[in-house]
Amino acid sequence: MGHKPRRPASESTITIDGVELEREQLIEECEEALEKLMEERLEPGGNFEAYEKTLLELVHEIARRKLERKLQTIADGFADRLLISYKEDWHGLREGDVFEYRRHAPGRVAYHSLVGTLWVRRDTYREKGRYGTSYVPLELEAGLMEQMTPALAKSTALGYAYMPPRQCEQFMVASGLQPPSRSTLDRGGRDLGAYAVAVNAEIEPLVRANEVIDPKARTIALGLDRTGVPMRHGESPGDALSHSYWDVRRSRPRPKKRAQIRGPVQWRMDYVGTFSLLDEAGKPVVTRKYRLPGEANPAVIVERLMADARRALEQRPLTIAVVQDGAPELWKLMSEALANEQLVPTWTEVLDWYHLDERLSKCLDLCTTTQTRKTQRARWHAKLLESDTGITNVIRSLRRQARTLDTDDAEEFAVHINYFVRNRHRTAYARYRRCAIPIGSGITEGACKSVVGVRAKRSGQRWSQRGLSAALHLRSIHQSDRFESFWSFFAQRYRARHIVAVGAQRA
Repeated sequence: MGHKPRRPASESTITIDGVELEREQLIEECEEALEKLMEERLEPGGNFEAYEKTLLELVHEIARRKLERKLQTIADGFADRLLISYKEDWHGLREGDVFEYRRHAPGRVAYHSLVGTLWVRRDTYREKGRYGTSYVPLELEAGLMEQMTPALAKSTALGYAYMPPRQCEQFMVASGLQPPSRSTLDRGGRDLGAYAVAVNAEIEPLVRANEVIDPKARTIALGLDRTGVPMRHGESPGDALSHSYWDVRRSRPRPKKRAQIRGPVQWRMDYVGTFSLLDEAGKPVVTRKYRLPGEANPAVIVERLMADARRALEQRPLTIAVVQDGAPELWKLMSEALANEQLVPTWTEVLDWYHLDERLSKCLDLCTTTQTRKTQRARWHAKLLESDTGITNVIRSLRRQARTLDTDDAEEFAVHINYFVRNRHRTAYARYRRCAIPIGSGITEGACKSVVGVRAKRSGQRWSQRGLSAALHLRSIHQSDRFESFWSFFAQRYRARHIVAVGAQRA
């Protein structure tokens, strides 16, 4: 029999109180202790389901106690007077770097984790002076987020982005975890999301700067659109979430009285923008999705799209195409932004094929019979898809048809003809297809559904400004494949860079 090589000591041993112990030996001792506890709780002849449930309960209780003791050890280790650094943390709202704080008031507080509630005795510390600010060094040292451990906070943020708190709680419980109450999950998700919106302008450029485009990318496809969202009655544009994290971080907005929000749903049109990198076949390699409240300046979302384009073009030249519907104000925003980009010498504008086809259908309703409709539609499609100048022939054909209509129909028909004339330079579909440029705005339309529709338009939903912005911002980050990178910077905002006793120095 061959001899099994022994792993290096650094990988196979643990040093406790100066004594090296084999990892496997420690694991076996833990297993034996767990087995004894299991025997005490399990009934003889129990099934595997009961065995699994009991084991998870024991392991989670052990983990909960360890977390609780660890937090208590950190809380007990602070001196009466501390120097807390504000540099590069979530308190960075003041001039200066290090400020002195003194022990102020004791308290026993519940912090939440994935394995249950952690009760910790900790002190608040107040800055010198009558009106000094107060903070909890324990939270800044451990990186606790909205009174949650980092792991629970991350799970709560992701859950809030994809489902109502009721479902998030049910999933956690079904997974054998012990989450906090539904109201705590809801409050924590909104607070985390609101703060993520507030600091996005600082974190997003850091995330973008670390991104490297896929070598298969050949084309950049940009798009901007609008989609409806159901707002609760009484929400006004002035309630929109501020983009200043000073306003967001200080306190939650005061809840409105039930009488103020009772009433019909108010629908609002929000902005959705997409940045996609396409391969040589025109298929998306990666897509970044953005959403902005309808009351906000749409130039903000366009600038984020331009920042993505700049970052990609800094790495290598790419073809740029803008694919969207015929809303003139959205085209104006995109064309002006691209014209001001030094790295963008030229770009292609594409009118969404399906919006154009919808207009053609309305024209057919006015000028053809049922028998000739299918033939005429196929003829127009062939001209548009097989010839770069097909739109000219279609417009000529439409104008001939307009002469046969009565006055009312002719006026409506003229509106559609003007639409085609105005967007003539965006309809060279044959050339777009040869160049693997998409002729449909499916990426942007899909983002309207996946970012906004699926989360915000469930049966009976109506939203506050703060809750909607929090949920959809977190959702758009995750669907843009940026959640892990964003969270690494975001979590640092809940930590102080240095917390040391007055007169002491930390290496």
